Amino acid sequence: MKKEPARARIKLSADQIPVKVAFEPTGMTFELLPGEKIFLDVPLSDLVALEICAWDGGIDVVLPDIGDHMILDSDGNRIVVI
Repeated sequence: MKKEPARARIKLSADQIPVKVAFEPTGMTFELLPGEKIFLDVPLSDLVALEICAWDGGIDVVLPDIGDHMILDSDGNRIVVI
């Protein structure tokens, strides 16, 4: 049986104002309203290359590659795999 790689779950949330969260290199974007959150689920090995860049009104999350990253809603349900 193949062992699944260890994973990290990173919470991305909006506090008092709406925030756009863009995932690169796909360009997929989510707008979070105050109090909303999503999670980025990634293999632990990808954390060393993950980049988060803030800009006015949002953040870019730059993933090291495509294929094994999941975006989850606030309840932990998978929205999309990127």
